[in-house]
Amino acid sequence: MKVNLAFDVSAISTFSEKSNDVLYNGILTGPTLANYQIIHGINGTQLVNFVDVTAFEQASACSLGTSGSTVLTNKSLTVADFTFVNDVCMRDIDGYPFPTVAGVVYDNIESRLMDAMVGKLYQRVKQRIDLTLWQGTTAAGYLLNGLTYQASACTDRTIIETYNRDTFPYSAVTATNIDNVFQEFVENMTQDMTMDGPLVINVPFSYYNLYSIWRANNVSPSTMDGIGSVGFDEQWLVGFENKVKLRVQPGYTGTDYMLMTADKNIGIGTDIPAELINLSNARFEFDNINRIIYHFLDFRLGCLFVDCSKVVTNF
Repeated sequence: MKVNLAFDVSAISTFSEKSNDVLYNGILTGPTLANYQIIHGINGTQLVNFVDVTAFEQASACSLGTSGSTVLTNKSLTVADFTFVNDVCMRDIDGYPFPTVAGVVYDNIESRLMDAMVGKLYQRVKQRIDLTLWQGTTAAGYLLNGLTYQASACTDRTIIETYNRDTFPYSAVTATNIDNVFQEFVENMTQDMTMDGPLVINVPFSYYNLYSIWRANNVSPSTMDGIGSVGFDEQWLVGFENKVKLRVQPGYTGTDYMLMTADKNIGIGTDIPAELINLSNARFEFDNINRIIYHFLDFRLGCLFVDCSKVVTNF
């Protein structure tokens, strides 16, 4: 997959060669979108079809009846149009250590400057997308209702009782009792929830760090490697290796939200497949009259839970 880029090459002579190095990243700073159910080709709102099957064995005979059932359902998935625009005036470069002629930066310096601009903007875009997908609500000014909002509306989700965020706020959590918090999530795990792969408890950094301290104090060094990290900011819960893992969810930074489900129970809607690993519409435009470089990012993104009954939360 590639990034579609449009350039005014008269003003930007060397940047296109470097663009993929800057933009070839997932939109999320957590797991890549490929970990979730990806639904392509959504440009607004679309009904997405899902299938569930039950199976029951029967004694073999010459005339067999049916057993089990196949259930087709659909859900409405809405994507939002995201646009990020940044600019820099070449006159603002005057006084800085970049060679300029009448306020226009030389091409070979210009491309490196824009590399830095894009890199920093892209970091901020990723942070904003994480926040929107996990905490966003249209009522609060976001472009879509994120997963926390949608989970709160799921009447058939499971809410942990003893250690939920109302009865047991983060101020009460310590490196001594953090294991009890995650054990309650595990107690609400069902076999049906695990059919889509390992369950993931998505947490903010604060909970993840407390559990890391607990594990260091309660697990013998000889077995630490076997139950350690499974990926970037991920670790298996002790005693539930290959079944339940803890993952830092950047979109939950600064909160006490926690949500457990399988990755494949989360659907991500996008307009084209390129959103899996990069942004499909990133471009620069150069205003020669006003001497301003504009950087645009455009994409569509939305989310939903495939099955709310397979979600466990502390809220």
